[in-house]
Amino acid sequence: LKLQFLYFIGKKKKKNRKKKNKMVQFHMRGETKPNERRTAITPEAAKELIEAGHSVVVERFPDRCYPDEEYEKVGCKIVKAGMWAEEGKVPSEKVILGLKELPESKAPLPHKHIMFAHCFKNQDGWKDIMQRFVDGKGSLYDLEFLKDTTGRRKVAFGRSAGFNGMGVGIFAWAHQQLNVTKMTCNTFPKDVFYPTQESFVRHAANAIKSAGRAPKIIIIGALGRCGSGATDMALKAGIPEENITRWDMKETSKGGPFPEIMEHDIFVNCIYLDPSTKSPPFITSEMLEKTRKLSVMVDVSCDPNNPANPVPVYSECTTFSLPVNRVKNFGVPAEGTEVVCSKNVGVEGFGKTAKKGDKGKVTGTDVTMPDGAVFSFSSTSFTTPTALSLPFDVIAIDHLPSLVPCEASSEFSSGLLPMLLDMDKDSETVWARALEVFTEKKAEL
Repeated sequence: LKLQFLYFIGKKKKKNRKKKNKMVQFHMRGETKPNERRTAITPEAAKELIEAGHSVVVERFPDRCYPDEEYEKVGCKIVKAGMWAEEGKVPSEKVILGLKELPESKAPLPHKHIMFAHCFKNQDGWKDIMQRFVDGKGSLYDLEFLKDTTGRRKVAFGRSAGFNGMGVGIFAWAHQQLNVTKMTCNTFPKDVFYPTQESFVRHAANAIKSAGRAPKIIIIGALGRCGSGATDMALKAGIPEENITRWDMKETSKGGPFPEIMEHDIFVNCIYLDPSTKSPPFITSEMLEKTRKLSVMVDVSCDPNNPANPVPVYSECTTFSLPVNRVKNFGVPAEGTEVVCSKNVGVEGFGKTAKKGDKGKVTGTDVTMPDGAVFSFSSTSFTTPTALSLPFDVIAIDHLPSLVPCEASSEFSSGLLPMLLDMDKDSETVWARALEVFTEKKAEL
């Protein structure tokens, strides 16, 4: 009887020990967003997860900044790309780990997913992605909502996003100085990424030298991760301290719009956008029609369709292939400006003519004459008593850290790893809080 009792106790202890050391099965998918080279975990982080008793499967992804072979060397199983999405191929208990949003589909999602889903702040298409989780009885742990008990994010790409955003803003501004009448072209290297942060800084510094002067910049959200990254890049690229204006909650608490922004060459918006915020915008489209120095805006927050967007002067994100959206062209005066014909102009066969000396008014990018005739504005055909307005270029790339993918991934992975190691126990209830956000959002459908 005594032996039976000891056997029972020993068996129970083993069961408890097994429960305590429960293994999590991670399946890292390949990214599908164009020019995305980052990874959620580095090979070294994968090694630590395996040594802690977890398993890591990695999908093949030729564009990932770390080769598949490096993951294989540390014990990861390598499988074909897209396997996670094939019905019945990956057990539902596995955790699908990724970074950017999933490809558009109506297929149900039965797994637990860790990623930036961009659907908890009512972004375009949020109901579609949430419905897929409902249909598949899966769950979403959004990386943006892994927070501590005070509400501070535990891990983010914010610093590298601000750093890279400032660099791209410098490229766009320098291009304007050299060729202001033309659209900003793709100024990135052929492969759209930099091997090191040092090479990226060197490119930005050379751009400033080619422009002949350093720009005057303003960073809003300067005290956060993103803002500190933007400031760091500006200083490393050679922009003098006196050319950098740093604003944060104290400076913006009175509410916008802020005409001070228009006195700078480059505006970098680094705030964390709270969807419940209903404060006035920082800048407006009307401000762009007035005399200004501002010609480049980098919206690192990159949320143009959010009702609380503080910079509502553009409607679509940009990409690495087309990094700049020219919101306002160079050489077209403000709406209503009176202009004078500098030569006879007309449209042959349509009877619309205007003589040298005739006056008209700017309407959009055209000139409307008193008789109703409309001509496209051209600085060779019309003159204006005031200086022509500057262009206004917007950069709004939602995965800026991918420009320097290895360093961004390494920094992010080091922050995410402790939470992945603790996912089964969730000692700090980080995963439980993230799941609560998902559950609350699901209830809004």
